[in-house]
Amino acid sequence: MSEQVDIQKEIYNLIDSLTSVHGFSTTEVVSEMLFISCELVKSNKAEVQDLEMDENFIFDDDDDESEIAYAKDDLSDFHSELKKLARGVEKGKVDHYALFSLVDRVECFLDDFEDETIKAIKDDYDSFCVEFEPLKKKAEAISAKEKLVEINKRIIHSISSIKSILGEVEKFEIMLDNGDVDSLKLALEIKKKCAFFRANKKKLDADFAKEIGNINKYTKLIAEAQALLKQDWYQMVGNEDFPLL
Repeated sequence: MSEQVDIQKEIYNLIDSLTSVHGFSTTEVVSEMLFISCELVKSNKAEVQDLEMDENFIFDDDDDESEIAYAKDDLSDFHSELKKLARGVEKGKVDHYALFSLVDRVECFLDDFEDETIKAIKDDYDSFCVEFEPLKKKAEAISAKEKLVEINKRIIHSISSIKSILGEVEKFEIMLDNGDVDSLKLALEIKKKCAFFRANKKKLDADFAKEIGNINKYTKLIAEAQALLKQDWYQMVGNEDFPLL
């Protein structure tokens, strides 16, 4: 189970690097990952077909019982991870990657099982979900708070990085507790910082024009910068009055 969490953590780190450091949008990264996944699935299907054609391949008569046992083992692992998660929530510190790995696995748990297996474990699974759901919300709120602090430290270097940052802010903002005023305020400040990006770049050009004595160009560029700020402020921040440069 720990290996699975480590793999997911590496993938999350890679996505974070591609978006925040190299400037790719999350959509671009996910699209490429989906393409690679499809190619791998095609390859695996070919291997399975070859295996099915092998006359020495024998199906186990106890497949149903084995699958039920496997599912129960997974549920047991879920309960162990839930206890660990509960300890983290109590301390106010949550492993972001372990949390969302568990969330994904719980949500997709029944998807690939046969009907007989689902029938055998459904009550236990539903009981686990009842216990898991309130703890998940508390853990997500803690994790979202930590992630927003990390996002706020990122350097904005392109429009692509803005799109990536705003997407993550929107994702984590929803997870916050309504009473977490500081974190909600931080989410707003990150949006404001993104809204200033294009305007600040234009303002640098305006300031340079002013330094060399080209006042007409300065006036034109500063007006363009203000217009960019107004546009981006409404899109990223909302209806709050936009500031003057």
